[in-house]
Amino acid sequence: WSLKAEPAESAEIFWEPLNFFRMGLTLSPDGLSLLIGITLTAAAAALALGIRGEQPRETGWHGSVLLVLAGSLVVVMAANLLALAAGSALIDLA
Repeated sequence: WSLKAEPAESAEIFWEPLNFFRMGLTLSPDGLSLLIGITLTAAAAALALGIRGEQPRETGWHGSVLLVLAGSLVVVMAANLLALAAGSALIDLA
């Protein structure tokens, strides 16, 4: 038996880039997990700010803090999507 006895056969290898960033759970969360996440976030913010507690504070900045928290969440989600898009584009270029 020898490798030189027969002509070499070419092997076809199917290659496709792995788009891990596009397949991530971040881009397609389940509806129930999204609802639970929003509920837990709202409960944590309410507990941190003392809303609906036994001795709620009588201040006017609770709404402002909640708006800042919501804005921060939107900014983080937008940055996450931009990072995923950039990473996916870099993988496609590879």
